[in-house]
Amino acid sequence: GQRVVMKSRAKRGHPDLMFQEWFLDKYCGLAIEFKRTGTQLFKLDGTLRKDEHHEEQLSYLIALKQRYWLAGFVVGLEPAKEVIKAYLEAHDTSLSIINKHIYPKLKTK
Repeated sequence: GQRVVMKSRAKRGHPDLMFQEWFLDKYCGLAIEFKRTGTQLFKLDGTLRKDEHHEEQLSYLIALKQRYWLAGFVVGLEPAKEVIKAYLEAHDTSLSIINKHIYPKLKTK
């Protein structure tokens, strides 16, 4: 079954939602930091806009990515739903759907 870890008194920067379930035998879970539609996290050059809270969140997400998690920011409700659905269904196009909506982008080989 799916195991979901919800935030409660977690360390600063801890993602809003975490699914702790293997995905395509490559990733051990999904961690999402939700942002409202219209939130501008990154500058045109790809660097994070100056914001201490977002920097803490990004640092946490990067640490998870280094530990084989699909992790990142997702901006907007509909993209968040698409990412979660693609992850839970784990179909052939799931990774491309997730990569379309998650920031920073996944580095795929």
